[in-house]
Amino acid sequence: MKKIIYLALFICINNVTFSQNHGFSFNSIFRDNSGSPITNTEVDIVISIYQGNAASSTVYEEDYIGYETNFLGLINLKIGEADSITFNSIDWSIPPYFLEVEVDGDVLNYSEILAVPIAMYAVYGEDADADPTNEFNDSIWLDGNLLRVSDGGGTESVDVSTLAGPAGPTGPTGATGAAGADGAVGNDGATGANGAAGANGAVGADGNDGATGATGAAGANGADGNDGATGATGAAGANGADGNDGATGATGPAGANGADGNNGATGATGPAGANGADGNDGATGATGAAGA
Repeated sequence: MKKIIYLALFICINNVTFSQNHGFSFNSIFRDNSGSPITNTEVDIVISIYQGNAASSTVYEEDYIGYETNFLGLINLKIGEADSITFNSIDWSIPPYFLEVEVDGDVLNYSEILAVPIAMYAVYGEDADADPTNEFNDSIWLDGNLLRVSDGGGTESVDVSTLAGPAGPTGPTGATGAAGADGAVGNDGATGANGAAGANGAVGADGNDGATGATGAAGANGADGNDGATGATGAAGANGADGNDGATGATGPAGANGADGNNGATGATGPAGANGADGNDGATGATGAAGA
């Protein structure tokens, strides 16, 4: 936001004569609305001279763009040097003339010029003797903390390091300016200490179930658990289909003779077989008893 500037003190306005250049010095201390000097600050200054009143056209104007105040808030302008031809053409014998001081677009001072027309008129019209030793101040400049004023009789110096005018009355509050652009984001500050835990709030209503998440990867097999108790025997299942006959196994050893079974019934007489070959004669039998 632009700082509000007040023109608090006008030190002096004098005729200046250097060779063929003419003008006058303008010195002032700039203060802010709290009364503090505005030091080492660049300001844009426009000096205008009017003849008659402010409604008339300017007879002279010069700009001091980016002029920097010194460590006391003091400015020291040489009005007339910027355009000496136009300045020297001003007819100071027909006053009044007014000086307007504009700083950063605001008119801070508008006052009648009293000393300069007299001195300039003497320069241009009625300085009959042309004796430089009987003139009024012919230059003024700031030398560090010293304000030096020179005339035909020598130079006087005044220490202005402690110069401070009385604080003026507080002006009306100006309109609020437009908000400036946001500054760059600053660095994050250090993390503060954790505050005390607040009381638990009331339990809120259950939210809607979220969508089922994707199935996670299978975990590693856990250790085998202890065997459970044997369950009851289940019902016999249906017989399965007969399997194919297996290959004939090797003959096992002969089992022990079983007990003789009962004789079976006499079977029917079979047909007579063919006579077999005669056998050898048998031994002669004993003689039988004589018959009667």
